[in-house]
Amino acid sequence: LDVRTGEVEGDEEDYDVDSYAGSSRLVLGEGGWIVDLGARRDEIEDVEVDTFTLGGGKYVLENTAVVLSYSNIDEENTDDADKYELGLEHLWRFDMGALKLDANVGRIDLEESDDIDVWGLDGTYYVTDRLGFGAGYEQQDSDDVEIERWSVFGQWFATENVALSLGYTNEEDQDVDYEADAVMFTADVRF
Repeated sequence: LDVRTGEVEGDEEDYDVDSYAGSSRLVLGEGGWIVDLGARRDEIEDVEVDTFTLGGGKYVLENTAVVLSYSNIDEENTDDADKYELGLEHLWRFDMGALKLDANVGRIDLEESDDIDVWGLDGTYYVTDRLGFGAGYEQQDSDDVEIERWSVFGQWFATENVALSLGYTNEEDQDVDYEADAVMFTADVRF
């Protein structure tokens, strides 16, 4: 379970964002096959966006997984969008800490405009089992938009199953002279 709240400061206005999500990962037997399921609701001022995700993949090495996922994105007052994504996850363990990297490439299929190509990379260095610091970069590109998004964050596991995060994200599209900054607080509960 994941709950996020924060504020986005845009070029022309500021707005509040709340997000609620639930996701699960089932690893089937010793073969390492993966089934991912997820649901998320984003509330951006008066607009609600619901995303439902289904993914499947496999642990190809002990700490390396490849996952193909499909998401349906339903925003009020607009047509649905479909997102297809291929992700790679890897965890390196060291004597002092660990490094987790995630890479993804995909496409968002929009009904009324050009499709959007997406790719991203983020990493988290865990100083201890309970404290990590990370950064990420994502790009969305089509004939209509070219959005670059980067973020930095810190994550602390208050218990083995509860993680608290604080992050900053900058997003901009130079084609339409748009820029926004967001500060988000996240609470994750794992079962």
